[in-house]
Amino acid sequence: MGPIQMRYRACCAALGLFALLTVSAGCSEDSGGGTDAPLDGGSGADAAADVGDVGDDAADTSDPGDTGVDATDAADADSSSDSGDAADASDTAEDVEEDTTPAAECGNGVREEGEACDGDDIPEACTGWSEAVSCTASCELTPCRGRLTITPSTQGQVDLAKVTADGQTLFFYTSAGGDLVDWHSLDLATGNVTPVASGLDEDFAAVYPSSTGEHAVLYEFLSPFKVWTKSTGALVDLTVDPVEDQLYVYDHALAYLEERGNSRREHALHVFDYASGQTTEVLDNVYEPYGRLRVSPDGRYMAVWTQADFDAPFEMHVVDLTTASVLASDSSRDTVRGRFSPTGEAFVFEKNSGLAVWFAATNTIEEAPNGGGTVLEARFSPDGSLLAYADPVNSTNKDYESWLWDLQANTDTALSDRAGTRFDFSPDGTKLAHLSTRSPSLRDSAELRIRDLTTQTDIVVADGVAHEHVTWSPSSDAVAFADPTSNYIYAEEDLRVAELANGAATVHDVTRGGSARAVWHPDSEGLFWITAQSQVQSKRFGYWQRASQQTTELLDELRQSFSVIVNATWDHVLGVFPGTGLNPGAPITAFAPDTQTTTELSASDRFRAEWFDGGSPHSAAWTGQGQWLGPTSRFVSWRERDEEFDGTGPLDVFDLATGTTSSVPLLLSDEARLNDHMHGSDAVAVVELYRPQYTNTYTFWIYRP
Repeated sequence: MGPIQMRYRACCAALGLFALLTVSAGCSEDSGGGTDAPLDGGSGADAAADVGDVGDDAADTSDPGDTGVDATDAADADSSSDSGDAADASDTAEDVEEDTTPAAECGNGVREEGEACDGDDIPEACTGWSEAVSCTASCELTPCRGRLTITPSTQGQVDLAKVTADGQTLFFYTSAGGDLVDWHSLDLATGNVTPVASGLDEDFAAVYPSSTGEHAVLYEFLSPFKVWTKSTGALVDLTVDPVEDQLYVYDHALAYLEERGNSRREHALHVFDYASGQTTEVLDNVYEPYGRLRVSPDGRYMAVWTQADFDAPFEMHVVDLTTASVLASDSSRDTVRGRFSPTGEAFVFEKNSGLAVWFAATNTIEEAPNGGGTVLEARFSPDGSLLAYADPVNSTNKDYESWLWDLQANTDTALSDRAGTRFDFSPDGTKLAHLSTRSPSLRDSAELRIRDLTTQTDIVVADGVAHEHVTWSPSSDAVAFADPTSNYIYAEEDLRVAELANGAATVHDVTRGGSARAVWHPDSEGLFWITAQSQVQSKRFGYWQRASQQTTELLDELRQSFSVIVNATWDHVLGVFPGTGLNPGAPITAFAPDTQTTTELSASDRFRAEWFDGGSPHSAAWTGQGQWLGPTSRFVSWRERDEEFDGTGPLDVFDLATGTTSSVPLLLSDEARLNDHMHGSDAVAVVELYRPQYTNTYTFWIYRP
């Protein structure tokens, strides 16, 4: 499918989406970009970190220089301060005067030498913002606060396009009328606008930025894709059109697939060099997976599969995106599945003979000692030194053996001869949760075991667990798991927690009923849970405190999908519950774990809410479960709606760190609509549209609480 057809399909699908969007939860696999994504479906969003150009930053020590001091030049102790004179007691006050400069004062209205900032002296740092810049006690300039109106809004219509993954840059375009638009880059911290491109076609306009916004790929209808670089202002046409959902834009490299035929194997991999503006074709006959290609967490390595002909075998290749070169190749199954280790220094994939791992340090490929099954049943330890995997020994009865492969020593240790197919390492890498099952076909027949990786001994925690719902505490001393009441597919589950100490496990009940999910508080002092009864679509949401072993049910009988949003410190947890005019949801609710207090923030159960989710767009799916979002969000904003579902009143902005809400009046009118509404990591961008007597008036502003 070419870019035009794909855009037409995406555009038509978008017309039916509701403004508040959530993401479905579920079992997922690591796509290699730092986020979990189904191996056969992909995440649709590349979240890999950027490598950047290392460059040569070493100090030049080749010329140490002349000290200017020799053996005959003794330091004298006279009454004058000679050049090169050593400090001595006989020197006069002349030396004292030179060495005692008055300490710089901060915020006194005078910019002293060495001061980091002075709020009274440099107010122009936040010119145009509603709140003046200030200087902290440590002479640091506070970020610009309040509201700032963005100048390009005077040019007519404004459309917000995308926020970068770091949450600091917003790309948008403006139009004074007609079919042509001008693209801009907005720094959400300062409000500075940088021109990107002008006079591009508005139809299906799209932007694909790198995580910092230093580079971006622009699309305009029936025209070449364009690559923009902020530092130089260069705008270069790509010589071939990429498949839009196979663009990989990093600060250090740009890679993409080109469609060359009607089948999935008829693609080519290209790498674009920002410095030279040249494109290198790296591989032909590339097989396009149903999701994204596998990329290492740092964005340097990419795993690519090729197939020369329809009935030809598959090959897996590891490509270095920084050099546009193939490092290693090997035969592969036609599963097109693989996973990079958390460090990016290893990649596991499936050969016909079993699992194999590519090692970056030696650029070699080694096969698992005991064959192995599929990547779906293989997990790296947090440091990438171990690989747990399951090996099918009887395909008819689906019996498995499980093994622990020490990748450095190239040795295997048996885990279980009646294994399940799920492995979960503790965050500190010292323990492994794995399953031993009497009957893989029965959902309630698995034993949950915890392997101490130092002593290689197991603790049997529970019998009859749902293996896909095992969640470690951040402190690695407790594990939450779901315990189904029967082997029926819709059987209710009991959520439990096993605390581990002195080679034993103590199990506590958390909540009963429904399909249970758990998310731990970062300090491991408790966890939040969601349960859903799939047959009636009724959900409950609550908190379990570890010290008291008490469960607090925060919300009950929810019949809409919802999102649970947290910040990095988890001061407050925000539940956002979407609804429609025909079937309202519930008000926005905040819960403070430390004080165990719950507050309803919205008077209405109808609203449009937005938040920052790591630069990835929200998904439009209405899910049976909720989704946990964080800790990227700092603020959540919403505007309440009336029974006709029209926006009314100000924009409310809730600060997850302080638990306070700011009400920001709209500039044009209380009757204006939020035509566009998008969050960065700590700022919100708003486009107002007011239509008095059918005349469109736009205003574009950003707000930082």
